Amino acid sequence: MTDDQLVRIFQLMDSQRHLPNYKLELRAAPFFEFFLPDILYRSLKGHPRIDESAVIPEFPLDDKSRHKVDYVVFGEKEKPIGKLTPYFVELKTDMEYFLPTQIVDYAKRAKDDFACMMKKNVIGRVKRTDTTPRRQKYAHLLRRLTSPPGPDIVTLPQKDIFETTFPPNKKGWSNARRNVKVNNEIKFAPIEVVVLLPKKEHPKVDKLKGELKHINATVHFIDFCEVANLVETRGGLGCIFATYLRKWTKRAGIAQIVWQ
Repeated sequence: MTDDQLVRIFQLMDSQRHLPNYKLELRAAPFFEFFLPDILYRSLKGHPRIDESAVIPEFPLDDKSRHKVDYVVFGEKEKPIGKLTPYFVELKTDMEYFLPTQIVDYAKRAKDDFACMMKKNVIGRVKRTDTTPRRQKYAHLLRRLTSPPGPDIVTLPQKDIFETTFPPNKKGWSNARRNVKVNNEIKFAPIEVVVLLPKKEHPKVDKLKGELKHINATVHFIDFCEVANLVETRGGLGCIFATYLRKWTKRAGIAQIVWQ
């Protein structure tokens, strides 16, 4: 794909975002995902080292998958050595739809032990999943949570899990899933929350920071101008992305209509 074609894609997103039901967040998500490890490494204290395979979208926060965070990301900070930090990352591309109550909920959940959360919300879900399509998707999630390529967060009877899932309808899934466990050798640091948003100097954010003072959790705000300053140093796609990130700091719909 040429730079001209990439520019055209961003032009389309930038134009369409002013329409009533267009969800820019969904269209722009792959570009944020691509740069996310670098954004977090260069923005957060401790410079967490994050492999792209450790970025997992739509991570379940309850055992019925009713509540999900946009991404869970696993990083190793410079300190404390030997602990893996889970980050709840929430992406918002329009301040109109920025809900402080949602971030408060993440902050409260961040006080929980991540290993216990894994046992209940991921492994518990795997053990209750019976339909073939869901089995296959959870098999992919489990694969991402084992090393390599991802962090070695779960242990599983790898051969049995995958052999009873692909091809589908083979016997043995029920027995194999009983042996999926959280890796007890992994030590987790406290969960941290990261919010990517158009502007962090905003009345909604000010109000939210006041509410967060009463919750013992770490919440980081990274705005689109900061992201733009980081990604444009990567050249190419990063420069194009940065140009539109700066445009997206302005509210959707505010662009003047030009009659021709």
